Amino acid sequence: MSPLTDKKIDLYQGLTEKFLYNSDINSIFILLSLYDLEENMSNIYPKYLGMKKIRTQIIRFLKNKNIKNVNKIANYISYIIHEDVNRIELCFYIEGYKKGFNDIKWVNVLEKKALNTRTMDELYSSKYLFHVTKNYNIKQIKNQIKQELAYKQASESKLVEMMDLFADKVIKKKLFNLNNHANEQLKLCLESYDIVEEKFELEKEYLEIIYKNLYNMIIKNLKNIFKEAYWFGINDRVLKRYI
Repeated sequence: MSPLTDKKIDLYQGLTEKFLYNSDINSIFILLSLYDLEENMSNIYPKYLGMKKIRTQIIRFLKNKNIKNVNKIANYISYIIHEDVNRIELCFYIEGYKKGFNDIKWVNVLEKKALNTRTMDELYSSKYLFHVTKNYNIKQIKNQIKQELAYKQASESKLVEMMDLFADKVIKKKLFNLNNHANEQLKLCLESYDIVEEKFELEKEYLEIIYKNLYNMIIKNLKNIFKEAYWFGINDRVLKRYI
């Protein structure tokens, strides 16, 4: 690997870490601009795991645990971590999209299918290819790619390590400080926008249950985000050939 390539990787990694751990929005804008300029990747629109789903999962975890204020606890936890979750999701989306965009083997396969189902005029004027499709043959290709990715994800630990480190440094830290800072915590009432004092007392075992289940939910969602972004990247690379 050339020194120039090493410097580029270090730059990308540095910007990603500043975004993840310092909530530096400018870093992610710079990173996306670099991808657009250097690799012609611009169509990046991730779908985020919403607060509602996080809150619902937490309530499910704590159900029948004889804990008071379960809904308030779920509201507060989802409120304090949902932006953190969104950041790691965006990073996984970018990583998946980038790898799919540069997977020439599958780009070529999909282009052949596109040439069999679209006219040249359609390809030159299309904004979307098979991003969302009901075509059986295309869905089979997508499934093959997902299976291949599942195998790679099992053998590659880079993304899981990214999630592990982020979860430990950010999400776990906030979650396990829930009781330590109980007297200082403020809860934003999302319905009335009033600021009110809120105190929570959760046993460590329940915090561990919440963390474990949140981690499993988030990592599962991240893997799906990666696969979907990979597929979008392949589709967009095909279309880029006809611009």
